[in-house]
Amino acid sequence: MKKKILLSVILTISFLACLYPQVPDTAVLFTVAGEKVTVGEFKYMYLKNSRQMQGERPDPADYLDLYINFKLKVHEARVAGYDTMPAFLRELAGYRKQLAKPYRVNPHVMDSLMKEAYDHMKKEVQAHHILVRVSPNGDTTEAWNKIMEVRKKLIDGVPFEKMARAVSDDPSAKANGGNLGYFTAFQLVYPFEKAVYNLPRGEISMPVRTRYGYHLIRVDTVLSNPGEVEVAHIMVAVPRNASGKARENAKRKIYRIYDSLQKGADFAKLAQSMSDDYNTARNGGKLPWFGPGRMIPEFADVAFSLKNIGDYSEPVKTPYGWHIIKLLGRKPLGTYEEMKPELKKKLSSSDRLKVAQDIHMRYLKKKYHAIADTGWLERVIEKAAIADGKIFIPLSREDKTHIVLRFQDQRIPFSEFYASLRKLQFDKNKEVQSLIRSRFEAFAAKKLSDYEDAHLEEEYPEFASIMKEYREGMLMFNIMDKNIWSRTVKDTAGLKQYYEIHKKNYLTPEKMILIHYVLTDPARQKKVVKEMKKKGKKAVTKDRLLEKYNRDSKNILTASVDTIEKKKGTLADTLVWKKGAVRVIRHRDCVDLYKVVKLLPPQPQPLNQIRGVVTSDYQDYLEKKWIRELRTKYPVVVNRAVFARLEKELK
Repeated sequence: MKKKILLSVILTISFLACLYPQVPDTAVLFTVAGEKVTVGEFKYMYLKNSRQMQGERPDPADYLDLYINFKLKVHEARVAGYDTMPAFLRELAGYRKQLAKPYRVNPHVMDSLMKEAYDHMKKEVQAHHILVRVSPNGDTTEAWNKIMEVRKKLIDGVPFEKMARAVSDDPSAKANGGNLGYFTAFQLVYPFEKAVYNLPRGEISMPVRTRYGYHLIRVDTVLSNPGEVEVAHIMVAVPRNASGKARENAKRKIYRIYDSLQKGADFAKLAQSMSDDYNTARNGGKLPWFGPGRMIPEFADVAFSLKNIGDYSEPVKTPYGWHIIKLLGRKPLGTYEEMKPELKKKLSSSDRLKVAQDIHMRYLKKKYHAIADTGWLERVIEKAAIADGKIFIPLSREDKTHIVLRFQDQRIPFSEFYASLRKLQFDKNKEVQSLIRSRFEAFAAKKLSDYEDAHLEEEYPEFASIMKEYREGMLMFNIMDKNIWSRTVKDTAGLKQYYEIHKKNYLTPEKMILIHYVLTDPARQKKVVKEMKKKGKKAVTKDRLLEKYNRDSKNILTASVDTIEKKKGTLADTLVWKKGAVRVIRHRDCVDLYKVVKLLPPQPQPLNQIRGVVTSDYQDYLEKKWIRELRTKYPVVVNRAVFARLEKELK
């Protein structure tokens, strides 16, 4: 039975699909001045707009009118030459550069690097290192031999810290013996970080090459990442060149502050008045959230050791002075999905991106069948020399025209590379052949990258759609700014004229002036109301009424004069809008009495008080008028049959 019902539903859906087949994306929906707009383009923008509204979809017919108006403005902007203006082209190029980034690095590679970084972030590592810098001329032999000799001594038992102080080219090694403290992902250069997280604890690594030179690494401690903490601190600064007396005074001061805290003093107030960290003192000593490796070890170790929110430490000594640290908050490392946006941002500005770019470059070489004539290049660069900071190579006519790089439909002669080489300045002590090789690699990579960039729209239709959307959006914005928005700011006469014609649209609400009495002796209500209702010459003024009922200084009656607007759901809605009308509201121990003194009819609001509202309305008026002119100026033809089918599909 269930199978029969399911089959019936499927047949019904299939039948309906035959009745209302989907409109092809390539079908022309409408034209503006002969320029075609397809169903696919309109549907993409309609659905995108619907998602942004996060609610009910706009009516397709209404959206069609809006999109036609948009296309009319874009066409007018092109006719006016906005799309060729240098400022427009520069701005569009900037947007394109940003929008193209996701298409120019393999997303799978980026995901892999982000996951690796997250795995590293789960641990914080404490390690030592020894650095041997590489010779400026690019020769690595001497540095390699030295680092291997150092490694042999370490293996033979020479203490790591002693060797670091003796030979390391890291300036801090003299003081810390090569101790890097605790760190996690993104806090050191990527090749170093990768080596650390792949190195067993206690072992001496083989030399690790970074841009600084060769490193030997020993991992000492690996801990779970404690997440991040938020702390406040009170600091008493001790300058590095401080005298012994100054140091002792600083110590006494921090312990006096600590004693005050123990006696119940407020931490934030003490930070505001006593802390030498003026940037945080005004916020009660509060510091931004931080994780492993962000603070000096002496400070971080104490901060992470505090157990409960509100706990504070004993005075702590650091290279900057004395601190008392209070724990304000603690949060664990987020999940991969939670941290993905932050990981992506960090990766894009770190040296990990170079790894992704190198992988992508290998992909481009294969994709575009790139072939570099490196054998010929080697023979030519043997004759190269540096003179007056410039590379010089004696070349024949054949050398200049020789195709040194080919890919796709591109043929790059050596002369093009040589011209780029000649623009650069070089140190005469540099090894010229290795310089030319590295420059050629960069030259070839740029050629491939530029070629890919120039053909992104052809290769990725969604990128072409995004760029079209940005281009047309910018054109529409620029012409709207000139014809409508900026115009209304400058056109004060036109704005004033529009206001004068449409004054009735900017009336104040109807208002009344009333006297509000408060009577604290309810027994006298009838007499007071009778006095209030007197009319004409017998009418009693506010002051006379107060004088009469407060004669014995009992102050049983008070009064105030108010002006209120006619508005539903308020006191005004309960009053009779008639001069002289009285309203009585009784309470347990007093009576509110209201008397209408005067009615104020609606009046036009002054332009200077509602300029923003009038300007917005004036802009709408000008835009509608301009749209009518554009529809007269440029023919718009809608394929109603196609739209009728599309409308059913969208609804």
